[in-house]
Amino acid sequence: MGYDEVDDENFDFITLSDNPMLIQEEKYYYSELEKDGYKFFMQIDEFYYPENIVKDRFIFSGGALYLYRKNDEIIAGFWQFS
Repeated sequence: MGYDEVDDENFDFITLSDNPMLIQEEKYYYSELEKDGYKFFMQIDEFYYPENIVKDRFIFSGGALYLYRKNDEIIAGFWQFS
């Protein structure tokens, strides 16, 4: 299992993209990150878990983790769930 690099629409479990596919569109999730020079890097989205990988509970409560990058530093920017 690796990751997919996409333009902006064909997301998967782990996706590298220029823009996130947000569950909630509020700017307060990412505005301070961008102000500090971070850019969206990739997301891990539980909606696309491979079949039979989860036994009981989703780690992110059925949501997604959004990773941001500044130079060589990659951080967990924020997490959302529906």
